[in-house]
Amino acid sequence: MEALKHFFSKVRNPIGHGPGAAPMPSLTDHQTNWAIENSMIWIKSLIRRM
Repeated sequence: MEALKHFFSKVRNPIGHGPGAAPMPSLTDHQTNWAIENSMIWIKSLIRRM
């Protein structure tokens, strides 16, 4: 849970919440795909634990 919270505090959707006072990170297409896949894995894992 802490790793997921840390991930979303640094990398966010530019249309939604940003990274606070820090500049918005610029991700390559490969990094964006990794972030999406990693997030989906975490979400599926959290749902299975409910």
